[in-house]
Amino acid sequence: MMHMTQILLPTDLTVRSLWPVHQIARNEAGPAPVIQLVHLLEPPTGIGDLLSARRNKPWEAVPPAFTEALELLRTRYEGRIAGLHFRFLYGSTGRYLRRFVEGAGIDAVYALGDYRYERPLPASLPFEDLLPKCGVPVHYVSLREGALADYQILSSLLYTPEGQAPATMASTR
Repeated sequence: MMHMTQILLPTDLTVRSLWPVHQIARNEAGPAPVIQLVHLLEPPTGIGDLLSARRNKPWEAVPPAFTEALELLRTRYEGRIAGLHFRFLYGSTGRYLRRFVEGAGIDAVYALGDYRYERPLPASLPFEDLLPKCGVPVHYVSLREGALADYQILSSLLYTPEGQAPATMASTR
């Protein structure tokens, strides 16, 4: 049985942050890869945080455009991507991320290299500095120039011609 490639893709819950899915679908050779989309959150530190975490569920803050874009990408790349899964990770250290990567069998990370990830939730954490510490190759993808608004990104995600590469692969940092 062939190994199915597991890819980590950080997201800030914007449609724009889904752009690397195109690159992954076109570049990965062999069996269709599984993409794990993750958003990093500060872990609860006390009973008060745990209780308020129940009331302030991060899933309620996921924008509908993001969820819709995930569904559209799943449909568009059916057969070329074996899975496109989203989850929140609760951890703030390079060690935590590395353990997650090891436990999930992640083979590579794709991230936007020329993009400033947003912090959409009060508990959102930056992960850009943690990526080089995760223990697997990190590939930085350039966001297609001119695609700035979410509707433009969504349109680009859906309607990029098959023969045209949607983004250029920057060198691995």
